[in-house]
Amino acid sequence: MDAGIVFRQMLVLLAMMVLGYLSYKKQWMKDETAKQLSILVLNIFNPALIIGSVSVERGTIGRPEVAENLILIAIYFGLLYLISFPLIWLLRPAKNEKAIYRVMTMFSNLGFMAIPVIRSVYGNGAVLYVAFYILVYNVLLYTYGYALAKRAGMEERLYGKGEGAGKTEGGKGGGAAEAEDGIKAPGGKRNFSGLLGLFWNPGVIASAAAIMIFFFNIPMPEAVTSFCDYVGNTTTPLSMMLIGVSVAQADMGKLWRDKRVYLFILLRMVFFPGVLALIGKGLPLNRVIFGVFIIECCMPVGSIVTLMMKNNGAQEESSLRGTLISTLISVITIPVVCALL
Repeated sequence: MDAGIVFRQMLVLLAMMVLGYLSYKKQWMKDETAKQLSILVLNIFNPALIIGSVSVERGTIGRPEVAENLILIAIYFGLLYLISFPLIWLLRPAKNEKAIYRVMTMFSNLGFMAIPVIRSVYGNGAVLYVAFYILVYNVLLYTYGYALAKRAGMEERLYGKGEGAGKTEGGKGGGAAEAEDGIKAPGGKRNFSGLLGLFWNPGVIASAAAIMIFFFNIPMPEAVTSFCDYVGNTTTPLSMMLIGVSVAQADMGKLWRDKRVYLFILLRMVFFPGVLALIGKGLPLNRVIFGVFIIECCMPVGSIVTLMMKNNGAQEESSLRGTLISTLISVITIPVVCALL
């Protein structure tokens, strides 16, 4: 892969982020506007782009390519789960941040930001590969991710500003946070009521629909294809502008001071995908599918992580730092890793 092309595409995306940043600072876009646009991107524009990708990709890939993509997706999530443990050991975060770093390791921005990047590098057709990632991602996010977020909330109550603050790694008082993996509250039962409803969102539905259309070769009228194409084309600029708005809303002076997050980014977004890129370079893999896999490995922390931490009473500042700083630095780290392909 030509790293120069990737870098130029990332500069274009960065310019879109700057537009969002300036629009917010100039008050051309306010908090409520950004919130409404985010809802539109997630529920209309992004799903339209995913469905529209089927018409581009149909006929150009077959079951072997789909199988290869699925294998790489399994490797992707399996490796992220495995490396989250030594990563925590290396980073040595505070006890009320351990589960947060595991969530940040597992759940990157593989839809909202990955789609614009992959589309810029490989074209609309490659978005179909991302649809498979989105489906698996959502299943894990609302099961394993949900469990880790609950654990992060417990760790904050035990080791944060509450009564358990200041206890050492080997000290007593860890209670259920040490014994459980965040799946159960202390003395409680599994709480997944309403979890099924979390899957019922336009992004997941569009991904499932795109995969069904592809597998069963369901014909798509030209009008539908055109509609999805026109509507989906707004995804890239709006997504990047909204990330710029998030940067404008943050107190970057405080965010830049956390040295641990830079080591996290180096290991998670450079070293990890870089090693995989070098290993896969000599293997007989489809270059586009493998390229999508590596770009997904390079993605910054997903914005959903901060929301999950907030909703579960966890210490959200760490995830906010990880999301914003990793997103900004990804403009450099993604081309660096892609140069190894």
